[in-house]
Formats: sequence, structure tokens, C-alpha cells
Amino acid sequence: MIVLDIETTGLNPFKHGIVSIGALEFENPDNQFYQEAYIDDEMEIDPESLAIIGFSEEYLRDQTRQTPFVLMKSFIDWMETIEDRTPAGLHVAGFDLQFLAAASDRLNLNWPLGHRSVDLHSAFYNYLKTNDPESFTLKNQRANIYGGLIQKYCGLDVIPRPHNALIDAKWEAECFSRLLYGKKLLPDFADRPVPSYLTN
Repeated sequence: MIVLDIETTGLNPFKHGIVSIGALEFENPDNQFYQEAYIDDEMEIDPESLAIIGFSEEYLRDQTRQTPFVLMKSFIDWMETIEDRTPAGLHVAGFDLQFLAAASDRLNLNWPLGHRSVDLHSAFYNYLKTNDPESFTLKNQRANIYGGLIQKYCGLDVIPRPHNALIDAKWEAECFSRLLYGKKLLPDFADRPVPSYLTN
């Protein structure tokens, strides 16, 4: 599967733009992708997004940088040689895939991935319900599951802001590996032991 993450200038895929794309092939984690692009003038930038992604509006609008078309085309081309292109990540269907599909439509590119995906939130929900129900809690009558909780449960440090698409894709892939197989995946987290409750 392809574990992917994007950084954007807001939450609406039809109004906000994609700043960067990070991804890696889960079965071959050395195969990684990271690129950025400028934001077109017609796309909006939510000021609150700047603190999350760590870029200024001036930097994002700088049209001497890579174009959105080249960013999307490069990502689509990178995926071409991957056998299992099932998209995966944290809330990937509800956010990342919607942005990527909308951007492809705007740029007249053929988006190759569907909406079926593997969601880390769901994988962690299933893990807790099946293996550790005492750690499962509700907040506002919904599963109290968020990125920092998953990271800590899997033995990782909480990833600080500003966010980086490839760093986020890496911790998501690492958590998938620890939850599914009870083992490490990436050298980036080699110094973080897998908790014993994930290896039993």
C-alpha cells in the first residue's frame, strides 16, 4: 500500500491548495516521495493553516517554485511502478484523497486511485477493541482517537508542529507496522522500541 500525507492551505479541497505531498511504499519503505508546489492565485490560504504547515503566504505564492501540475504529475508518475497502490494514512479517505482527486480534476490529470483506502484511525480502533478494550475511551460519544494518542501508544514521540507531509507519512507507516505486525519499519524510529503489548 501507499502511505501518504499532504499539507494544505485549509480544509476545503475546492477552495484550498496542496502545499506538499509525502508518501512511501509500505512494502518497500525505501521508496519514498516528497515534493512541494506553489499555491495558485485562485486558491485560498486559511491563515490558521500557516502555523500548521510552517510556511509563510509569501513563500506559498512564490511562482518561481514548482507548479501544482508538476507536483501532481510527479506523484502520479512515482506511483506507476508500485504494485499495491492501496492508499493508506490517517483519515486518508476523508481528507487527503479528496484533495488529490480535486486537484487532479482542476489540472486535467487522470487521478489513478479510488476512494477505498486503509485508515490508521480505523486500524487503531479495531486494535483497541480487539486487544486492549480497557484503553478504548469515548469523547462526546465518539471514539477518543487522535494522531498523538496513536503515536504514543505505538511507542513513538508525538510529532511536533509544523507538520511535514513526508514525516507524517513515515510515522503513519511506522504505526501501521507496529499495530499490524508488532515490529519496526523505518530507521527513523529505530531508537523507539516497540511496546511489549504490541509484540505479544
